[in-house]
Amino acid sequence: MIAVNQDLVKDGSEEELERRKQALRLRNLYRSFVDNTFEIIFRSSLQDQLQFSNRLFVETFGFNHFKKAKGFIITDLFHDPSEYERLKSRVIREHRVQGLAVNFKSLSGKKIVALVNVQIQTNELGEPMINWTALDISERVAFEQNLELKNQQLAKINHQMEKFLYSTSHDLRAPLTTIMG
Repeated sequence: MIAVNQDLVKDGSEEELERRKQALRLRNLYRSFVDNTFEIIFRSSLQDQLQFSNRLFVETFGFNHFKKAKGFIITDLFHDPSEYERLKSRVIREHRVQGLAVNFKSLSGKKIVALVNVQIQTNELGEPMINWTALDISERVAFEQNLELKNQQLAKINHQMEKFLYSTSHDLRAPLTTIMG
């Protein structure tokens, strides 16, 4: 116990140690919320480098680990880098963009469609950062596209059926009129 007290004297007061423990508990709590959400969460600098990401970001975009993602150039995650530039300009101008569908791509090239909320905030050093939350709607978009394709196919078949019925009724009208006459 004496060694611990001497360490406390070296590092500061017992209050300082308690503040550090509290900060660590809050950090762990924050990380557990961020890593267990169904949203992709990440932060990038105005120099387009990834600064922070949650577990779902790492998994969705195909990184092996958080450390591999940090510093990654964010424009490489957009299906069209010019879309990123337009979005970045809009966020800088408006400070917040909400509910926008964005086309991303994973490291393997897989298309990811996400509904994003983006905002500018300053970090603890006073530097402006871009905070992103994204909801992966790729499956929903694919389902809607498939449904639209099926509807088009059904409309085509329906048109062919109507054409067939019209043709058949027209072809049968003359013989039936002759028989009835």
